[in-house]
Amino acid sequence: MGQQLGSNNTNKELWVDKYHPKRISDLVGNKANIGHLEKWMRGFDDVVLRGMPHPGEGGKSPNINAKACLITGPPGIGKTSAVRLVA
Repeated sequence: MGQQLGSNNTNKELWVDKYHPKRISDLVGNKANIGHLEKWMRGFDDVVLRGMPHPGEGGKSPNINAKACLITGPPGIGKTSAVRLVA
């Protein structure tokens, strides 16, 4: 019996999973927004859970003490990748 097409392919990993960004520096674009997200997440426990003031950006971000984050945009701009890396 003949060999089936693709039976030699031992790597079943999807291309998008194999080559996903591994570090925040691997992300392209939206650096300022990713930085805001990272800073917000780093201060989340102290600000939201412990009630401490955020060490802030001098009022540049009006929602720095927010308890939730909504990330929006068109498909394929790196929303999921950014959240996975920052988290």
